[in-house]
Amino acid sequence: MLTDFAAAGLDARLQFDVCIIGGGIAGLTLAHALAGKALSVGVLEAGGRGLSEASQLFFDADVVGAPYAGHVQGRFRALGGSSLKWGAQLLPLHPEDFDVREHVPHSGWPVGYEVLQPYYRRALALLHVDALPFDRTLARHLPMEPLAFDESAFAWRYSKWARFRHRNVWELLGPALSRSTDVHVFYHAPVVRLRLDRDSGCVTGAAVARADGRRVEVSARTFVLCLGTLETARLMLASNDVAAAGLGNEHDNVGRYFHDHLSFRAAQLVRAAPALLRAFSPRFSRQVMHYPRLELTPAAQARYGCSAAFAHLQFEHGARSAFTAMRSVLRRLQQREWFLPRLGETVDIVTDLPYFFRLAASFACGGRVPVPPGADRYFQVDVEQAPNRDSRVLLGDQVDRLGMPRLRIDWRITERELRTAAVFVQRLAEECGRLAGGAIDWRSRELETLEVWRGHVHDTYHQAGTTRMADSPAQGVVDRHLQVHGVPNVYVAGCSVFPTGGSANPTLTMMALTLRLADRLSAAKRTP
Repeated sequence: MLTDFAAAGLDARLQFDVCIIGGGIAGLTLAHALAGKALSVGVLEAGGRGLSEASQLFFDADVVGAPYAGHVQGRFRALGGSSLKWGAQLLPLHPEDFDVREHVPHSGWPVGYEVLQPYYRRALALLHVDALPFDRTLARHLPMEPLAFDESAFAWRYSKWARFRHRNVWELLGPALSRSTDVHVFYHAPVVRLRLDRDSGCVTGAAVARADGRRVEVSARTFVLCLGTLETARLMLASNDVAAAGLGNEHDNVGRYFHDHLSFRAAQLVRAAPALLRAFSPRFSRQVMHYPRLELTPAAQARYGCSAAFAHLQFEHGARSAFTAMRSVLRRLQQREWFLPRLGETVDIVTDLPYFFRLAASFACGGRVPVPPGADRYFQVDVEQAPNRDSRVLLGDQVDRLGMPRLRIDWRITERELRTAAVFVQRLAEECGRLAGGAIDWRSRELETLEVWRGHVHDTYHQAGTTRMADSPAQGVVDRHLQVHGVPNVYVAGCSVFPTGGSANPTLTMMALTLRLADRLSAAKRTP
């Protein structure tokens, strides 16, 4: 069932077995997995059914550390959350990403790769993505052409990008949820406080703010916070009526260890060897794109004392091109907007019909993604951040229109990340020279000092870490089952629980953790 909370004028206290706060990828994945499990489920989404500029203003924050764009550019306050615009790049973490790495402080997950492996498969199936390998054995199934980089330092992996029509998770799962009799999805239902009972230590209700200033209480046996890395920490810190430091924050860990992947342009491929371009070129297979990336192996990370890093090929082209026009059309299809080419886009497509037909054929029938004529090619390098307790988000002094404190974001970039970047680029340059040759403009001067490098890196909207997972409450906010330490009926599903970022985009792992949580909540219902 789907209801506009604001328009419905609800005043009575609502009650559910499970209350999911947040209607983005995690919240909708969890609701879908709990449907039909003999549980009454309520989903509370702060935004509307689509994007609105007014709703996005609630994400405004004070950035007091390194410049951070992801708090406004990478999040969307609407049903479907970030899936309204994400690229849907899917890749599991490497098994060693879960391990304690002696050279990475505060590393190690309480769960291992083997625990999440079956849930990775379920998440891929949910998004209608194939089960082809992620490693270089993909070449047995698709005509990928990996070059023989030094295997002690580098490993090929291939991410998968879901089809455009399956990227919007609300459009994918929403129809079934709207028809469900045991799942009730509310939009325009912003939660501004969680009510903690002093005696039981449990949360008894979530306060939803109405436009008229009043608040409606939603009670549940279990609450799951699925608001995203920043908003989950914000809500927990703001829920301080009983626990002065905030919900689950007895050890001052909520909001800390905030991390992302750092990304920078490491080199321009001026006249790269054809074999190198082929090795890094993505390919479509049944409209799923498989994207090559070259990763620093766990053994090399240990040898050089650095974190994970990987390189992939990007190209830059003019704003007016057939490629840009085609991408805009597909993005509107993803958002379920009017997607037929507009006048200017039609002109761009007609102007470059040969390229358009090559691109369309590759997309529809499978094949290498063609580079637009005249486009510049670059190596983009992404670097994992080591957990840093001083990198954090916390509450500021100002409040928004709903009375919620604005966030202060103190994101830290350190010498450790610079060392990882410098080692990776040096080894990559050596191997490219050995294997392929050609003219490559390596931007090594940008890696000489931390001050210079900070001016050339940016975040990737992979926010994580503010409610990190740990077996000990002194070391984290949630346990291995995603339950908030000290609060028996509150769980967190999202990238905020990640102890480290590892070598992959986070969404697939986040979905796997969420599906695992769904199994736990369903099993708890069946326990006498």
